[in-house]
Parts: sequence; C-alpha cells; structure tokens
Amino acid sequence: ERQLWEPARSSNTTALKCLRQSNMAMSPDVISDLFYIRRCAQLLQERSLEEQFKKKAQSVQTWQEGKKAPPDVLDQLDALFKQATVGDAPAETPEDASEKVKHKAWQAKKGITKEKAMSEYIAFMEDKEKAYAHGGA
Repeated sequence: ERQLWEPARSSNTTALKCLRQSNMAMSPDVISDLFYIRRCAQLLQERSLEEQFKKKAQSVQTWQEGKKAPPDVLDQLDALFKQATVGDAPAETPEDASEKVKHKAWQAKKGITKEKAMSEYIAFMEDKEKAYAHGGA
C-alpha cells in the first residue's frame, strides 16, 4: 500500500499549483486521496489485462489439432507474446530460416509497450479463436 501512496504524494505539488491557478479549493489530503484512488484504478486495470493475457495464452493449447493455424498466424501470436513478455527483439537475427521469420515478425513489434502488446494479443486471439479453437467454425 505504501508504494501506491508515494507516487500520489509526489504528484501533489503540480496538482496544487494547477488548483491554485484555477481558484479551486481542495485540501492537499483530498488531492492526495484522489491520486491514490487513480493509481489503484490503474493497477487494477493492469492486473485485469495481465489476467486476460495469461488466459488467452493458455487457450492456444486447446486449439483443435485438425484446425492448426497457418504459420503466419502463429508467427504473429508469437511476436505479440514475446513483445508483451520480453520486450523488443534482439538485433541479432537467428540462422535458422523458420526462426528468422518469427524474429522478423517480433522485430516488427519494436517499441510497442507491454500493455499494448497484451491488448493486441488478446484481440488477435479472440479473432482467431473463432477459426482454430475447440468448437470453432
């Protein structure tokens, strides 16, 4: 809890300056509480995103054997997964031809934040699950 509280307190100086300029009357404690609530909401949203991401990553294993996704779909999933869990791809390209393709797809995700990569992975999975998941069309 202390970790949540500290960033809120450090932001108070800027918030107080803005409030003084706008002639709004709020005590420093109220402002601190508002920043604390905002930070808690951000953490809950991040946790929820991470939980959704983990569930989608596990659900790939349930895709039907007879409906195996094509390599380009799997490469995109792999790239988004690695970007979300590892970050940017290393500059060094693998020697193996199939690994080069995967690496190139991962490099194309360079600069995407962890949260954005997770969101894209979830959306991509939801789209592809219809075709490849157990019970899909």
